[in-house]
Amino acid sequence: MTDSSDSDQTGFESRSRTFLTENLPENPREHPARDSLADAPSTLALTGIQNRIAGTGTVHRRDEGHVAWLIIDNVGRANSLSSGVVRALRSHLLEAGRDEQVRCIVIASEGPTFSAGADLATLDDGARELLELDVFGLFEQIERVERPVIASVQGAALGGGFELCVVADLVVAAEGATFGLPETSLGLAPGIALIRLPQLVGRHRAKEISLTARRWTAAEGLELGFVNRVVPAAELTLATRRLAEEVAGRAPLAVRLVKRGYNHPLGGPDWTLVREGMGRLFVSEDLGRGLTAFRDRNDPVFEGR
Repeated sequence: MTDSSDSDQTGFESRSRTFLTENLPENPREHPARDSLADAPSTLALTGIQNRIAGTGTVHRRDEGHVAWLIIDNVGRANSLSSGVVRALRSHLLEAGRDEQVRCIVIASEGPTFSAGADLATLDDGARELLELDVFGLFEQIERVERPVIASVQGAALGGGFELCVVADLVVAAEGATFGLPETSLGLAPGIALIRLPQLVGRHRAKEISLTARRWTAAEGLELGFVNRVVPAAELTLATRRLAEEVAGRAPLAVRLVKRGYNHPLGGPDWTLVREGMGRLFVSEDLGRGLTAFRDRNDPVFEGR
């Protein structure tokens, strides 16, 4: 059976260019990247921006029987989803999805933090938008890869780090893990969580998580439904391994059908609204105010522009 993620990259690059050129401000001076993006060839003449967002970090793959462990290693940046980390994850997911020996995938992290999400504070406007498109592609790929994906979470899972958990098939969390979507405190909005989180916790709870930007404990996540199991921190790896081996021990074709059945493809007007809305937020004045306040450790004053 062919993994539907095999053809993702070409289509993703095309959608990225179309999305960026259609959603940047009309005045090129408002966004220095617009002219180069509009004239970029299909081979991505976005190299300058891509180089600026490559950042640090990598992902290590370790196979244990029929389970592939993908371990984020960007500890110096709180395992933020730099472009390098995102693309390494996508590459490993593609390879694992093609590997007939792999029946389950685990995403875990080195160090005390699962992932603080995209490191937006270090990027300019054009780089932020391209990184977010990379992250959108990653989330779609996690849902499309035919092997079940388990998130093994210690410490904080924030923003895109939380959304990794939202799109994963199962979540195992250490007792001290915390989850949150801080985007509205920065002048942004969540991405794929706007579509998938209500399916896990219901619309009103999803709105509360998104609108308050507060952190939620692993125990609260278990109660709300976005965490499957909570274990002592010292037992996280073992508990994740046992669950992954249990899933990997089931009939592979049946497991793949179960995943496809539950993960209805992303698309339609709701997903279009989210992606286009993110494009407008990335060039808003309030985002600049939010990121400046974040860097300066002040409370932002938003003006709705």
